[in-house]
Amino acid sequence: EEVGMDDLEYEQAEVKAKIALFHNLGWIRLYKEEFMQAVYDEIEKHLKDVCSGEFESRMLPELQEWLQETILPFAKLLHYGSQNAVPGENDVTVGDLTAILEDEEDQNQSERTLWPKLANSLLRSFSLLRGTELFDIIRDFPDSMPAAKELRDAVAGSNTLGAVGKVFRPILARRLLHVGAATTQILDMYVSMIRVLRVIDSSDILLNYAAAPVRAYLLTRNDTIRSVVQTLREESGSELKMELKKGGSLEYGP
Repeated sequence: EEVGMDDLEYEQAEVKAKIALFHNLGWIRLYKEEFMQAVYDEIEKHLKDVCSGEFESRMLPELQEWLQETILPFAKLLHYGSQNAVPGENDVTVGDLTAILEDEEDQNQSERTLWPKLANSLLRSFSLLRGTELFDIIRDFPDSMPAAKELRDAVAGSNTLGAVGKVFRPILARRLLHVGAATTQILDMYVSMIRVLRVIDSSDILLNYAAAPVRAYLLTRNDTIRSVVQTLREESGSELKMELKKGGSLEYGP
Protein backbone atom coordinates (compact mmCIF):
# COMPACT_ATOMS: atom_id res chain seq x y z
CA GLU A 1 0.00 0.00 0.00
CA GLU A 2 2.90 2.35 0.77
CA VAL A 3 4.39 1.70 -2.65
CA GLY A 4 1.02 2.38 -4.23
CA MET A 5 0.67 5.67 -2.37
CA ASP A 6 4.17 6.72 -3.41
CA ASP A 7 3.30 5.96 -7.03
CA LEU A 8 0.11 7.98 -6.77
CA GLU A 9 1.89 10.97 -5.26
CA TYR A 10 4.54 10.76 -7.97
CA GLU A 11 1.86 10.72 -10.70
CA GLN A 12 0.08 13.67 -9.13
CA ALA A 13 3.33 15.63 -9.02
CA GLU A 14 3.97 14.79 -12.67
CA VAL A 15 0.52 16.00 -13.67
CA LYS A 16 0.96 19.25 -11.74
CA ALA A 17 4.37 19.80 -13.35
CA LYS A 18 2.90 19.41 -16.82
CA ILE A 19 -0.03 21.70 -16.04
CA ALA A 20 2.38 24.29 -14.62
CA LEU A 21 4.32 24.11 -17.89
CA PHE A 22 1.13 24.66 -19.90
CA HIS A 23 0.36 27.71 -17.73
CA ASN A 24 3.76 29.21 -18.25
CA LEU A 25 3.67 28.65 -21.99
CA GLY A 26 0.35 30.45 -22.13
CA TRP A 27 -1.41 27.43 -23.59
CA ILE A 28 -4.15 27.41 -20.97
CA ARG A 29 -5.19 30.94 -21.88
CA LEU A 30 -5.01 30.26 -25.61
CA TYR A 31 -6.74 26.88 -25.54
CA LYS A 32 -9.01 27.17 -22.54
CA GLU A 33 -12.04 25.74 -24.34
CA GLU A 34 -10.06 22.80 -25.70
CA PHE A 35 -8.69 21.94 -22.26
CA MET A 36 -12.17 22.04 -20.74
CA GLN A 37 -13.54 19.95 -23.58
CA ALA A 38 -10.93 17.33 -22.71
CA VAL A 39 -12.31 17.37 -19.16
CA TYR A 40 -15.86 16.89 -20.44
CA ASP A 41 -14.69 14.05 -22.70
CA GLU A 42 -13.13 12.33 -19.69
CA ILE A 43 -16.44 12.63 -17.80
CA GLU A 44 -18.26 11.01 -20.72
CA LYS A 45 -15.69 8.21 -20.97
CA HIS A 46 -15.91 7.48 -17.23
CA LEU A 47 -19.71 7.34 -17.41
CA LYS A 48 -19.61 4.76 -20.20
CA ASP A 49 -17.08 2.65 -18.31
CA VAL A 50 -19.03 2.70 -15.02
CA CYS A 51 -22.70 2.95 -15.96
CA SER A 52 -23.24 1.08 -19.22
CA GLY A 53 -25.79 -1.69 -18.70
CA GLU A 54 -26.20 -1.01 -14.97
CA PHE A 55 -29.92 -0.39 -14.51
CA GLU A 56 -30.86 -1.86 -11.13
CA SER A 57 -29.02 0.50 -8.77
CA ARG A 58 -28.52 4.24 -8.41
CA MET A 59 -25.39 5.53 -10.11
CA LEU A 60 -25.56 9.34 -9.81
CA PRO A 61 -24.47 9.69 -6.14
CA GLU A 62 -21.26 7.77 -6.80
CA LEU A 63 -20.67 9.69 -10.03
CA GLN A 64 -21.13 13.05 -8.34
CA GLU A 65 -18.69 12.02 -5.61
CA TRP A 66 -16.14 11.06 -8.27
CA LEU A 67 -16.71 14.39 -9.99
CA GLN A 68 -16.15 16.26 -6.72
CA GLU A 69 -13.03 14.39 -5.67
CA THR A 70 -11.30 13.70 -8.99
CA ILE A 71 -12.39 16.03 -11.77
CA LEU A 72 -13.03 19.25 -9.83
CA PRO A 73 -9.45 19.50 -8.44
CA PHE A 74 -8.01 18.97 -11.93
CA ALA A 75 -10.35 21.59 -13.39
CA LYS A 76 -9.28 23.99 -10.64
CA LEU A 77 -5.67 23.70 -11.75
CA LEU A 78 -6.67 24.59 -15.30
CA HIS A 79 -8.87 27.43 -14.11
CA TYR A 80 -6.05 28.83 -11.98
CA GLY A 81 -3.74 28.93 -14.96
CA SER A 82 -6.27 30.59 -17.22
CA GLN A 83 -6.74 33.40 -14.72
CA ASN A 84 -3.21 33.95 -13.42
CA ALA A 85 -0.52 32.67 -15.75
CA VAL A 86 1.28 35.27 -17.86
CA PRO A 87 3.90 33.83 -20.25
CA GLY A 88 7.37 34.77 -19.09
CA GLU A 89 6.18 36.47 -15.90
CA ASN A 90 5.62 35.04 -12.43
CA ASP A 91 5.91 31.44 -13.55
CA VAL A 92 3.45 29.05 -11.93
CA THR A 93 5.11 26.31 -9.89
CA VAL A 94 3.98 22.92 -8.63
CA GLY A 95 3.88 24.47 -5.16
CA ASP A 96 1.45 27.12 -6.38
CA LEU A 97 -0.87 24.47 -7.78
CA THR A 98 -0.67 22.40 -4.61
CA ALA A 99 -1.48 25.47 -2.52
CA ILE A 100 -4.65 26.36 -4.43
CA LEU A 101 -6.04 22.89 -3.87
CA GLU A 102 -5.69 23.45 -0.13
CA ASP A 103 -6.91 27.05 -0.08
CA GLU A 104 -10.41 27.27 1.42
CA GLU A 105 -11.25 30.56 -0.25
CA ASP A 106 -10.27 29.19 -3.63
CA GLN A 107 -12.32 26.08 -2.90
CA ASN A 108 -15.42 28.24 -2.48
CA GLN A 109 -14.63 30.20 -5.64
CA SER A 110 -14.27 26.98 -7.60
CA GLU A 111 -17.60 25.74 -6.29
CA ARG A 112 -19.26 28.86 -7.68
CA THR A 113 -17.55 28.97 -11.07
CA LEU A 114 -16.59 25.42 -12.04
CA TRP A 115 -18.96 23.06 -10.29
CA PRO A 116 -22.15 24.09 -12.16
CA LYS A 117 -20.42 23.49 -15.51
CA LEU A 118 -19.01 20.13 -14.47
CA ALA A 119 -22.25 18.98 -12.86
CA ASN A 120 -24.23 19.94 -15.96
CA SER A 121 -21.75 18.07 -18.17
CA LEU A 122 -22.15 14.99 -15.97
CA LEU A 123 -25.95 15.08 -16.11
CA ARG A 124 -26.01 15.74 -19.83
CA SER A 125 -23.60 12.90 -20.61
CA PHE A 126 -25.55 10.59 -18.29
CA SER A 127 -28.85 11.50 -20.01
CA LEU A 128 -27.48 10.84 -23.49
CA LEU A 129 -25.88 7.57 -22.41
CA ARG A 130 -29.14 6.37 -20.91
CA GLY A 131 -30.93 7.60 -24.04
CA THR A 132 -28.90 5.11 -26.08
CA GLU A 133 -29.81 2.40 -23.53
CA LEU A 134 -33.48 3.33 -23.14
CA PHE A 135 -34.66 0.38 -25.21
CA ASP A 136 -32.94 -2.00 -22.78
CA ILE A 137 -34.28 -0.07 -19.78
CA ILE A 138 -37.80 -0.49 -21.15
CA ARG A 139 -37.23 -4.16 -21.91
CA ASP A 140 -35.98 -4.82 -18.36
CA PHE A 141 -38.71 -2.83 -16.60
CA PRO A 142 -39.66 -2.90 -13.71
CA ASP A 143 -36.23 -4.19 -12.62
CA SER A 144 -34.76 -1.13 -14.32
CA MET A 145 -36.87 1.35 -12.34
CA PRO A 146 -33.77 2.91 -10.64
CA ALA A 147 -32.32 3.73 -14.06
CA ALA A 148 -35.62 5.24 -15.23
CA LYS A 149 -35.87 7.46 -12.17
CA GLU A 150 -32.26 8.61 -12.46
CA LEU A 151 -32.77 9.41 -16.12
CA ARG A 152 -35.76 11.52 -15.08
CA ASP A 153 -33.59 13.42 -12.60
CA ALA A 154 -30.73 13.86 -15.08
CA VAL A 155 -33.06 15.12 -17.82
CA ALA A 156 -34.64 17.62 -15.44
CA GLY A 157 -31.24 18.85 -14.27
CA SER A 158 -29.69 19.25 -17.72
CA ASN A 159 -32.72 20.08 -19.90
CA THR A 160 -31.98 17.20 -22.27
CA LEU A 161 -35.46 15.74 -22.82
CA GLY A 162 -35.42 16.59 -26.52
CA ALA A 163 -31.91 15.22 -26.99
CA VAL A 164 -32.86 11.94 -25.30
CA GLY A 165 -35.87 11.61 -27.60
CA LYS A 166 -33.76 12.18 -30.71
CA VAL A 167 -31.28 9.54 -29.58
CA PHE A 168 -33.91 6.99 -28.58
CA ARG A 169 -36.41 7.10 -31.46
CA PRO A 170 -34.16 5.75 -34.25
CA ILE A 171 -32.85 3.02 -31.93
CA LEU A 172 -36.43 2.02 -31.13
CA ALA A 173 -37.32 1.86 -34.82
CA ARG A 174 -34.25 -0.19 -35.68
CA ARG A 175 -34.64 -2.72 -32.88
CA LEU A 176 -38.44 -3.09 -32.74
CA LEU A 177 -40.20 -1.99 -35.91
CA HIS A 178 -39.17 -4.71 -38.34
CA VAL A 179 -40.61 -7.91 -39.80
CA GLY A 180 -38.64 -10.08 -37.39
CA ALA A 181 -40.61 -8.81 -34.38
CA ALA A 182 -43.97 -10.42 -33.65
CA THR A 183 -46.91 -8.06 -33.27
CA THR A 184 -47.50 -9.31 -29.73
CA GLN A 185 -43.90 -8.48 -28.86
CA ILE A 186 -44.31 -4.97 -30.25
CA LEU A 187 -47.51 -4.49 -28.25
CA ASP A 188 -45.87 -5.67 -25.03
CA MET A 189 -42.89 -3.38 -25.62
CA TYR A 190 -45.24 -0.52 -26.42
CA VAL A 191 -47.01 -0.88 -23.06
CA SER A 192 -43.71 -1.08 -21.19
CA MET A 193 -42.54 1.99 -23.09
CA ILE A 194 -45.60 3.91 -21.92
CA ARG A 195 -44.85 2.95 -18.32
CA VAL A 196 -41.16 3.90 -18.45
CA LEU A 197 -41.48 7.12 -20.44
CA ARG A 198 -44.13 8.39 -18.05
CA VAL A 199 -41.70 7.83 -15.19
CA ILE A 200 -39.12 9.92 -17.05
CA ASP A 201 -41.52 12.60 -18.31
CA SER A 202 -45.01 12.90 -16.85
CA SER A 203 -45.99 15.49 -19.49
CA ASP A 204 -46.02 12.76 -22.19
CA ILE A 205 -43.92 14.91 -24.55
CA LEU A 206 -41.26 12.22 -24.79
CA LEU A 207 -43.89 9.48 -25.05
CA ASN A 208 -45.77 11.15 -27.90
CA TYR A 209 -42.55 11.79 -29.80
CA ALA A 210 -41.11 8.30 -29.37
CA ALA A 211 -44.37 6.36 -29.69
CA ALA A 212 -45.60 7.97 -32.90
CA PRO A 213 -43.62 5.63 -35.19
CA VAL A 214 -44.75 2.61 -33.16
CA ARG A 215 -48.43 3.54 -33.51
CA ALA A 216 -48.01 4.16 -37.22
CA TYR A 217 -46.19 0.88 -37.73
CA LEU A 218 -48.82 -1.14 -35.86
CA LEU A 219 -51.47 0.23 -38.21
CA THR A 220 -49.61 -1.32 -41.14
CA ARG A 221 -49.72 -4.81 -39.67
CA ASN A 222 -52.62 -7.01 -40.73
CA ASP A 223 -52.66 -8.93 -37.44
CA THR A 224 -52.64 -6.00 -34.99
CA ILE A 225 -56.34 -6.11 -34.11
CA ARG A 226 -56.34 -9.90 -34.00
CA SER A 227 -53.31 -9.86 -31.70
CA VAL A 228 -54.99 -7.41 -29.33
CA VAL A 229 -58.18 -9.45 -29.17
CA GLN A 230 -56.27 -12.71 -28.74
CA THR A 231 -54.25 -11.19 -25.92
CA LEU A 232 -57.42 -10.14 -24.10
CA ARG A 233 -58.86 -13.65 -24.36
CA GLU A 234 -55.79 -15.41 -22.97
CA GLU A 235 -55.89 -16.49 -19.35
CA SER A 236 -52.27 -15.48 -18.64
CA GLY A 237 -52.19 -12.31 -20.68
CA SER A 238 -49.35 -10.08 -21.69
CA GLU A 239 -48.42 -6.60 -20.49
CA LEU A 240 -51.18 -5.19 -22.68
CA LYS A 241 -53.89 -7.31 -21.07
CA MET A 242 -52.72 -6.45 -17.55
CA GLU A 243 -52.79 -2.75 -18.32
CA LEU A 244 -56.20 -2.83 -20.01
CA LYS A 245 -57.67 -4.85 -17.14
CA LYS A 246 -56.85 -2.01 -14.76
CA GLY A 247 -59.13 0.37 -16.58
CA GLY A 248 -58.58 4.09 -16.75
CA SER A 249 -55.08 5.44 -17.21
CA LEU A 250 -51.86 3.49 -17.07
CA GLU A 251 -50.04 2.99 -13.79
CA TYR A 252 -47.69 5.98 -14.07
CA GLY A 253 -50.00 8.19 -16.12
CA PRO A 254 -52.06 11.15 -14.93
